[in-house]
Amino acid sequence: MTKSKARKVQSRFIVLSTCLLSILGTNRLSAQPNRILDAVEVSRRTVLTGSVHPSAKLENDQGPVDSSTVLPYITLTFAKSEQQQTDLDQLLRDQLDSTSPMFHRWLTPEQYADKFGASQEDIDKVKAWLESAGLKTVKVARGRDFLVTSGGVQEVGSALRTRIHYFAVGSKRHFANVTEPSMPEALAPLIGSIQGLNDFGFRRGRPIKIEEKDQRQSKSLAPKFFSSPLGMNILAPDDLATIYNVKPLYQQGIDGSGQSLVVIGRVRVDMTDIQLFRSAFNLPPNDPEQILVPGASEPTFDEVNLMEADLDLEWAGAIALKVAIKYVFAPGLFEAVQYSVDNVIAPVITFSFGLCELPKYAESVQELRQMAQRANAQGITWIASSGDSGAAGCEKHDGSSLWAKTGLAVSLPASIPEVTAIGGTRFAEGNGDYWRSTPNENGGTANGYIPETSWNDSGINGSTGGGGSILFLKPAWQSGLGVPFNGRRNVPDVSLTASWSHQPYALVTGGQYLSNGGTSASAPSFAAMIVLLNQYLVRNAALSQPGLGNINPSLYYLSQTVPSAFHDITTGNNRVLCLSDSPDCVNLYFGFSAGPGYDQVTGLGSVDAYKLVKSWTSRLPLLAVTELTSNTTIQPGAQIALSVTIANQGDADTGAFKVGLFLLNSAVTDPSPLFIGGCDYQVLSSGATNRCAGSLPLPTNTPAGRYFLLARADDFNQVTQLDRAKNIRVSDSGVVTVSACSYNLTGPTSAFPAGGGTGSITISTQTGCSWNAASDSSWVTLTSSRSGSGTGSIGFSVGGNTGSSRTGGITVGGLRFVIAQSTLPAVVLQFTNKLIYAAIIKVNGALVGTANASGVSSFSVPATSLEVSFEMIRPTFFGAPIGEPLVGYYNTIYNPVVTQNFNITNQIGSQSYFAPVISNNSNSSLLIGVNGGLSSENRCYCTVGPRTSNVSVGYYKLSAESNLRAYSDGSNYFGGYYYFQSFMPLVELQTGILRKTFTINP
Repeated sequence: MTKSKARKVQSRFIVLSTCLLSILGTNRLSAQPNRILDAVEVSRRTVLTGSVHPSAKLENDQGPVDSSTVLPYITLTFAKSEQQQTDLDQLLRDQLDSTSPMFHRWLTPEQYADKFGASQEDIDKVKAWLESAGLKTVKVARGRDFLVTSGGVQEVGSALRTRIHYFAVGSKRHFANVTEPSMPEALAPLIGSIQGLNDFGFRRGRPIKIEEKDQRQSKSLAPKFFSSPLGMNILAPDDLATIYNVKPLYQQGIDGSGQSLVVIGRVRVDMTDIQLFRSAFNLPPNDPEQILVPGASEPTFDEVNLMEADLDLEWAGAIALKVAIKYVFAPGLFEAVQYSVDNVIAPVITFSFGLCELPKYAESVQELRQMAQRANAQGITWIASSGDSGAAGCEKHDGSSLWAKTGLAVSLPASIPEVTAIGGTRFAEGNGDYWRSTPNENGGTANGYIPETSWNDSGINGSTGGGGSILFLKPAWQSGLGVPFNGRRNVPDVSLTASWSHQPYALVTGGQYLSNGGTSASAPSFAAMIVLLNQYLVRNAALSQPGLGNINPSLYYLSQTVPSAFHDITTGNNRVLCLSDSPDCVNLYFGFSAGPGYDQVTGLGSVDAYKLVKSWTSRLPLLAVTELTSNTTIQPGAQIALSVTIANQGDADTGAFKVGLFLLNSAVTDPSPLFIGGCDYQVLSSGATNRCAGSLPLPTNTPAGRYFLLARADDFNQVTQLDRAKNIRVSDSGVVTVSACSYNLTGPTSAFPAGGGTGSITISTQTGCSWNAASDSSWVTLTSSRSGSGTGSIGFSVGGNTGSSRTGGITVGGLRFVIAQSTLPAVVLQFTNKLIYAAIIKVNGALVGTANASGVSSFSVPATSLEVSFEMIRPTFFGAPIGEPLVGYYNTIYNPVVTQNFNITNQIGSQSYFAPVISNNSNSSLLIGVNGGLSSENRCYCTVGPRTSNVSVGYYKLSAESNLRAYSDGSNYFGGYYYFQSFMPLVELQTGILRKTFTINP
């Protein structure tokens, strides 16, 4: 057992739970009970909040859709009951647990329906309501987890109590519901969400066109069509197979034969493009099968959607050469996914689109997670691109802006834990020689693996998506070096090359030879590698049929146990430019940097396909704390004797991990458990058990009370596991009682004179009781022994006191040792102000009062060393002081007596000051300027009214050239004026000040 300094683990919640029993004992599962229990009354409604798309804004509204327009594919998704969701979560763990009877026992759609779908009676009630409103049932899912209906806009609006309008967003027109839809209250327990009331959908990647060529060129010249005028290498399928080590699989006959793969799209493709691509690179003919979702309308042609589809289809088939590709398409991508999952079209789905996690509507999130979990339960692996907007997953990357405005975000469905998120890298050749100058017969020029960095060509307009989800918590399996301790699902999981401006992917679309990139290219390429993995495992009897479900746990485990199967990307970032006042923006950037192990830029890195396939395992460790005991009564600071037994109940060895030991105030949850120590393990073999025992001191200042002792295996999240419920155990010995310490403080003196001094305090307490000393007053300073254990002492000093008497203290063990200090005697300062203006008085830099004009003023201050000064209060004109500042300083008084006398006069050092006084006998106002033309001129900016006498205009420095101007125009300095020059001999000493009265006659 290792000793460690005390620490508190913040924001890491400990939840203790019991293990659920296996829910699936046979292939046939029991039917579900009815959940619609009340009569369906259309007048009693429940609103489906969060069902209005964020882009359906008033400023985009183009008016209502024609009432006869048909909405052909509206999906009502059925929500699971709480028990259904609990059972499904357990099933998904069991299907990936090689020690479970349900390991890799994937459900058929009908089995899924019987356990997790709606009852037939409930579905009939929903259908009856829809049909009574004039809607038609298109189909009911085989899994009984959704229903598709259709109807005219008028009937849909009436049934759901909403309105359908057109909206202009960018250059396109969309339709969407204006208000939240509602349904009969009786149906609320069953219907979770409604899709198909808008056509906004998912985003796709941005295509980059390099060079056009006529599609009728000869086959032998075809690879040259992709040559770039910029000198870039356009990636051929042979290049990717070389770089990521796929070719050894081909040599063993692992080429996708007998396998199938779903590519999701939303436009019909022209097979000529696929054929031209395969012909250009000597790939065997292999046309995808196009499947328009039954019941869905034919999608409108769109060039960018076509380009996306061609990219996915060409590169999925370029890596898995003979895979049967099922291209499932519909106007809505979710419709295509639903159909593919409901009918188990293929065991792998690739999806190259994204939906921002931040929109303020929940329907897509709920439905996508439900569909992903169902896919996994049926053995389907769902691959999705992580996005091309860097760490700003909610930004457009269409080139319209370089600046992010919406803050950190990731994309759906990539962020769903049951989906594998694929990010992007960029080749970093440096000075290395990685490309041949002449392509081989298949158009390939790569010599082997090429070093990679993170893909970030242009921030939100071209960089790998990644970050932490705001919707999904971190799965138990997401662990290992570099995985953030943020409690969130992090993306991506793995990455492949994705740059569209440096060695982009070849593409044929619309009969043109182009190039493209982005995670829309890396996702189908990696999906094809999973197809090859399925084929390999079936051939080697590791699987009875293709299908791996959620592959993420195995990916993270392999990264720890077979790191050579991954290329760790440690350089680059997915940072983006951002507006300075936008969320998360710091110094005009936000995002993440790559580093050793996992990172939120490239995930686990790129892959060596051959090593990944050959080393694949679905076996994982599972740590359990099987016993925890300790003594139950402890003195603070004493030793707690304990024993913890750890077992690896999985069927794979662990890597290094730690066991943490904590004291908790609550047996169930505690947001900040008190760490007391732990045990370190380098490995724990499958089936092995190990006991860690010893004694640990309680942390310093552990409060007295009742505690629960807790052990947590894999405290630093180092080991990939499917479930962490068994990682935690509360002591079998019961409550641990920590007794209280008692303290006594004594000292030789607690009273000090004004001059200060030093002292000491003796602390008496039991052996093992620790203490900390702290002063609660700035003038009491600890000089030694701020902390200790058992009996001890501390020294302190008391500073000088220049104010009134005071008390302070030193606190130890909850007790306060009081220190008193007396004050200094007082001294009187008396000021005789011989000037006609008041002066403010400062002592030792602090204001003490005002000396009245032409009078005597007194102040009482402590009898310490005195630095005395005064400053005349000058007259002001509209708030601005006039005349020269007049400040006087007196010599420091070190030993003041009872009374100190001071005079305030016109002489300050070697400088004299004079105070001009104006008597205006004229009939006009005068504007006064003093020392006009001199560097010391300080015009008073004041007027003296007609027939006004003895107006003082402030203090001014006196010199031989002192003068005064009295302007006859009282509003400016450009009229006539009276001028008095060199009047220094005329200045008279009057009551302690040099004065001169200037009389202005008409």
